[in-house]
Amino acid sequence: MREKGEILKAACETLRTSRSAHYRKAQTKNESVLNKELIEKLKELRLGHPFWGYRRMTAWLHVWEGYAVNRKRIHRLLRENGLLIEQVRHKALRTSVRSKPKTMRPNQYWGIDMTKFVLSSLGWYLSLRAKTSEWKEALDQALINKFPWGVRDHGLNLISDNGSQPTSVVSI
Repeated sequence: MREKGEILKAACETLRTSRSAHYRKAQTKNESVLNKELIEKLKELRLGHPFWGYRRMTAWLHVWEGYAVNRKRIHRLLRENGLLIEQVRHKALRTSVRSKPKTMRPNQYWGIDMTKFVLSSLGWYLSLRAKTSEWKEALDQALINKFPWGVRDHGLNLISDNGSQPTSVVSI
């Protein structure tokens, strides 16, 4: 009695086809049956879990349903059958579209910020911590150095990054 391989070889030679074509055709038939079954499962999952993506569906089918599938196949089947959910891309919100103010005279605007090292400029204060009261002390020192008789009628505007120090309430 001849083995299956010899019979297949003889049949393929007679039909003038390759053995690989025979195996590929058999695999394609099995795969299409499995794909139809998977598509039905994917439709059920989409109805029950409308926000699940292909990765979670793949994990569910693999772990709970026992299918030997990978993410690429599930992604392809979802895409081909219109079951993929669109990914929402969130853009960063911009705080302001206004341009920086134009100065018409010296000392009209001061940009204020806190740094963690000492600068020898108008106002500075040295401390181990970054507290609001220390930030205010440095600002007061700068104002007194530049405007010894007061700043009220000089039209000075302060511009800050709205960090925690310039926006908090100071209790003195």
